[in-house]
Amino acid sequence: MDKKFISEQKQKLERQREYLNKKINKLEKVLDFGDSQDDNAQEVAEASNNLSLERDLKNELKEINKVLKRIDEGSYGKCLSCGGIIEKKRLELVPTAVNCADCQSKLRK
Repeated sequence: MDKKFISEQKQKLERQREYLNKKINKLEKVLDFGDSQDDNAQEVAEASNNLSLERDLKNELKEINKVLKRIDEGSYGKCLSCGGIIEKKRLELVPTAVNCADCQSKLRK
């Protein structure tokens, strides 16, 4: 895997990490509950949705951090399952991919 491609992927992942951190920080702000019961019910429902979204964003952030660590360690682009090379096209589409397309397909079955 060429260094330029890896550098570009790292920059892309770092930008995504920054974006996710901003989104998570916005979601973590304390809700100001309204004065009426209708306001409170709506805000509780919104808080529940936000917690689910926050969990998903944190999971995505965790995956990005793992891949950035693999880049720093020099193992980015190597399949965790078979040790082969992950296709460049796959990494362009899914920068956080840790398995080649064949191994990922087998894991889904």
